[in-house]
Amino acid sequence: MKPDKIASEIIRYLGLSKSTFYPRLDKVLGSCTVWTQYYPKGYSHYNGYFVLFRTNHEKQLVEMLKKIPVHCFILKVKSWIYAYIMVEKNLIQRIFLDLLRLMQSSGFIKEYRYSIPLFHWNREWTTQEPIHHSPRSHRKD
Repeated sequence: MKPDKIASEIIRYLGLSKSTFYPRLDKVLGSCTVWTQYYPKGYSHYNGYFVLFRTNHEKQLVEMLKKIPVHCFILKVKSWIYAYIMVEKNLIQRIFLDLLRLMQSSGFIKEYRYSIPLFHWNREWTTQEPIHHSPRSHRKD
């Protein structure tokens, strides 16, 4: 579907005027960052870690995470910094976990929590087709 057609559908569904919709869309797009994933060796050569950090040095931590040579998704959630960090499989994973402990023992971060995804969802693993919703099905007339 073309972007203009999508915008028309949204405008119609929400009952907005074009003069209201487009300035708000421009404001949202102006506040966004382009997200380009980068895995130099290919996605399958990395292990992912979901990590939550609590620190008094948020700006420095975010700048440090941005220097990781692989795509690193970073969000602020209340008083936590959330990052999805990809580490090369051939790197000893214990080194990464030791780095987290060192960051805490040095006082750079107050607290951290991490989890490791056990699998990556693949459409072939399920027989269910995605459910497609029509905007009109949610309309209250």
